[in-house]
Amino acid sequence: FEEAGRLFAHNGVIGDVPALERELGDAMELVKGETDSERFFALITREIANTGTISEGIVRAARWVAENLPVFAINLVLIDAHELWALRYPDTHELYVLERAAGGPHGSRHLEHASARGSVRVRSGDLAALPAVVVASERMDEDPAWRALESGELLHVDGQLKATVTRPLEAPPVHQLTLAELDARAAASQAHPGGAASRAHARQQ
Repeated sequence: FEEAGRLFAHNGVIGDVPALERELGDAMELVKGETDSERFFALITREIANTGTISEGIVRAARWVAENLPVFAINLVLIDAHELWALRYPDTHELYVLERAAGGPHGSRHLEHASARGSVRVRSGDLAALPAVVVASERMDEDPAWRALESGELLHVDGQLKATVTRPLEAPPVHQLTLAELDARAAASQAHPGGAASRAHARQQ
């Protein structure tokens, strides 16, 4: 999804979409489709406008969802022209981050990976010569520097590739959904650790 020069990806399920729509109010005009993900992005966009900062907008929107709606997962990645944010919440799905030096641990290799399930395929020849911060739903190569974000951790990567991790969401969702509580379509999309949105996102310098 794209809004206000920002791209957004969400891996998870949010329940009680009508309640989310009521909370959005006038911000529903940002929504063009039918998904919970787009409505969540609209809520984040509204809170960014209200707070003036992307990090705080993400936190306020995620906290409202966690306190007021049934939640299976709300892992997300948001990027603009210069920066990246990623949130893992709760611990339903994993989310990994790699601060990768140019060429990786061997010093001269591009980034190339296909996961065992085939859900993630990525190649970047540029990363043989450029540093990057990579966010993915699973480890993408043998680099020992991959680490999993903890539940509630928010990653921010600035334009100079400085990565900062905070943990603004410590409490679990008030209503944590299980896979058995999801409808068939949602359950199928979330059955694997990477979910429907298995992918990688890289911010390179």
